[in-house]
Amino acid sequence: MHKFIDDTTITEIIPKHHNSVMQIACSETETFSYNNFMNINTKKTKEMLLGSIARSTPDKLYINNLEIERVKKFKLLGITINDKLKWNEHVDSICAKVNKRLYFLKKLRRANMSGSDLLFYYKSIIRPVTKYACAVWHPGLTKSQSHSLEALQRRAFRTILSHNTDYSDALFITGLPTLADRREELTRRLFSQIQNPAHCLHYLLPNKRDPDTIAKLRHAHSYPIPTVKTTRYKKSFTIYSLEHFQ
Repeated sequence: MHKFIDDTTITEIIPKHHNSVMQIACSETETFSYNNFMNINTKKTKEMLLGSIARSTPDKLYINNLEIERVKKFKLLGITINDKLKWNEHVDSICAKVNKRLYFLKKLRRANMSGSDLLFYYKSIIRPVTKYACAVWHPGLTKSQSHSLEALQRRAFRTILSHNTDYSDALFITGLPTLADRREELTRRLFSQIQNPAHCLHYLLPNKRDPDTIAKLRHAHSYPIPTVKTTRYKKSFTIYSLEHFQ
């Protein structure tokens, strides 16, 4: 069970030839909520199947005697996730949200707001949308998706500066990195933070190698890189960070 304020997510890994116990977990959560005078919003509760379990069509789940809707995608804490763990819908969501804010940037430009104020508006209102929780989805982006996001900053620069300013020159003038570089740095920063044993995500890392072994090797990493069998796992935050930031 993973909880954040009033949002609760229950996940289950089902080994081969084993049955799901998710209905039991849902029933226990329902009982706990009832005993503590809280209501579960069944209409907002969704179920998603990942991996081979989706092909077996398991029994539906119920809470408060109501069937839980089984979905292909949903938004969890601001991130749109689909059952293939690809980021098409999430990137589309970012682009749609940013495009709306770019409209207001143009309105401010027409109102003769100064370039420095326009840049401040972009950095504080628009750019944060393009990097929210990026450590989760940045490693899994395709080149096309990355280019779509970068185009948003190009459009912003054309409004803030001029239509004829080259993108590399605009980056130099504004002192900003590309969105890809910014996401990479934020992902690297999180990886550095979770190496602290007190960090709540430290459990994601494998056990460190023996210091004596590291000392005998020329380019040994502190953490071993697990064997990866699927592209989806390879593009996860943990594996990507272990391969790129050690």
